[in-house]
Amino acid sequence: MNTFEKLKSKRSALHGSIAKLIEKTKLILGSSVEDTDSEEILELLEHINKKENDLNIVNSEIEIAITDPTIFDNELKTSDDYSDRITRIKFQLKNRIKRINDLDNSVAEKRENRPSQSEREPDSQSEQQENEIVVGTSHSQCSNSTILQTCNVLASSENKTLNIRILLDSGSERTFILREVAEALNLEPIRKERLLLYSFGKKNPEPSDFDLVQLQLKNPYNPNDGIPIEALITQHISGASLDSRFVVNKIKMLAEVNGLEPADSGKGKIQLLLGMDFFCEVIRGAPVRITKSLFAQKSLFGNIICGALPNMISNKSSACFRVSVEDNLNQHLRTLWEIESIGCDTAQETKHDSEFIKEFENNLTFADGRYETKLLWNLPKTHLKQLAEFEKKKEERQARPLENQRAEALRQNGTESMLEKEKSGKQGPQEDLEYLGQKLTEQQKADKMRAKDLTGRDIFIGKKRDAELKS
Repeated sequence: MNTFEKLKSKRSALHGSIAKLIEKTKLILGSSVEDTDSEEILELLEHINKKENDLNIVNSEIEIAITDPTIFDNELKTSDDYSDRITRIKFQLKNRIKRINDLDNSVAEKRENRPSQSEREPDSQSEQQENEIVVGTSHSQCSNSTILQTCNVLASSENKTLNIRILLDSGSERTFILREVAEALNLEPIRKERLLLYSFGKKNPEPSDFDLVQLQLKNPYNPNDGIPIEALITQHISGASLDSRFVVNKIKMLAEVNGLEPADSGKGKIQLLLGMDFFCEVIRGAPVRITKSLFAQKSLFGNIICGALPNMISNKSSACFRVSVEDNLNQHLRTLWEIESIGCDTAQETKHDSEFIKEFENNLTFADGRYETKLLWNLPKTHLKQLAEFEKKKEERQARPLENQRAEALRQNGTESMLEKEKSGKQGPQEDLEYLGQKLTEQQKADKMRAKDLTGRDIFIGKKRDAELKS
């Protein structure tokens, strides 16, 4: 396979990768603006830009390898058509990012202008009770990524030039440069200065001596735009790392949407701190708002991006909402169906009732679309035993008055029989037993007749009461 065929195969692979990214873009653009994640779009836009750069390099190599004019025209037309397609997709993504930013800004403004809880009063107390919505939120605020005013400049001396990264600090009175940069530029001190340095959180200053040097700062893209400055040589400016590939790429995407080109590459440590002594000479014009919290400040060195980017760390903020609607009508319906309202008191359930309900639930099954349970006619043996004991005690209570009457009758009859025997002169145990047996038989017959009379009297009283109720 020659070089031309290899380049075409490589381009076909790039076309396939870009086609997948375009399909993913169409899915994102098909959703609403509210459901779109700006970070996902920025990441997708970054991949498309990378693939487009690779494709442009391959197309350039293909054009160099082509010798036939006809093939060259066809390849050029194909690459131009594909480039136009990528440009349209990128424009749609940038437009969606802009719409998301506009939506976020409008939501933030509405939240700021929303009246406080004390200013909002319900129309009536009854309406508030009938339909009350309670929203409970739990929100975990994510840290924002703060973007400082950094940019890349050309630092030059009489015979050397370096591309360095600087930090603009309006809170510093003087300008400082790293010693390593001053030595690389062969900067000679013109004098010494003694400064009183106030460290953060300290009231007493610390005196320090610094060498003062002169140099020029120029725009990397237009070296004619420059400014001469004086800087104090120091060993350290900032120990913090201010470079983040993801942050820089996101800033670049947001700036490109607004037609701005950032002046900072986002790479490297801070090598020069530009203080307030030259700050105002560098700034040009008013800042341009990119998002609600991100600005672009025009300067001598280009557009300096500063502000804050939300949700730039891996931790995601979370919010939980619980909405409950309580209505008086719903409360009334609930009260209607409560078992206490129909006279059933669960507190008065016996142990047997609980066991009966438990047995019913255990035997309940669902089959063929309906519930089935076994017949619970066979009562447990423990319950039958309880019923037998209860009936036995009931019979004993009913028989106790009759036994008392029988014992009293026997005592009376026994006394009378003894008197009769004394009068008649009869003696002997055999005669006494026969006499007592005869008296006992007569007493039992009398008890049966008395019980029959009582039963008949009860029936008569019952019939008489029914007749009175009917009348």
